Amino acid sequence: LSYMHGRCIVHQDIKPSNVLVSSLPPDVASMHLIYVQVTKTYSAHVCDLGVARIQEKLATIRTSKGTGAGTIPYKAPEMFTSAKRSTPVDMYSFGCLLIELLTERKVWGDLDGCQITAKLCGSFQTQPEQPSVTDVPNEYKLLCTQLTRIVPSERPTALLALQQLSQIDK
Repeated sequence: LSYMHGRCIVHQDIKPSNVLVSSLPPDVASMHLIYVQVTKTYSAHVCDLGVARIQEKLATIRTSKGTGAGTIPYKAPEMFTSAKRSTPVDMYSFGCLLIELLTERKVWGDLDGCQITAKLCGSFQTQPEQPSVTDVPNEYKLLCTQLTRIVPSERPTALLALQQLSQIDK
């Protein structure tokens, strides 16, 4: 995401099925997927750039509120209520994905798409439930909280999130 956002690309559909994990790093020179080294033995690849857009062009794309790009359990609140989309939508989705990785359960539990939409768009907007697993370091919990904030400008950038993750892993 840091690589993509640095080039003003907004993915708009970050979710588990759009992140591929490989045990072998690709040849970066001939890369067709966005690549980041996760550990010494695994790498993650962001794929399915079908709805990705250059940030400046997002303002010219007409969509009805709540329609278009994104998958509901990972969709940022502003994607339901506004046509304006920028890099924080990806950071929200990444936060949801991180919650699932840490808790090994769906970010919104058993709620269906309508119930999730109501929680995100209602008068009392709510964040996804944060990891409560006792063996998850507090730094991860804090990062999940920051990434899934309702107000887009309050979410960390991809570069800042990457730096925070690097510090946690030390």
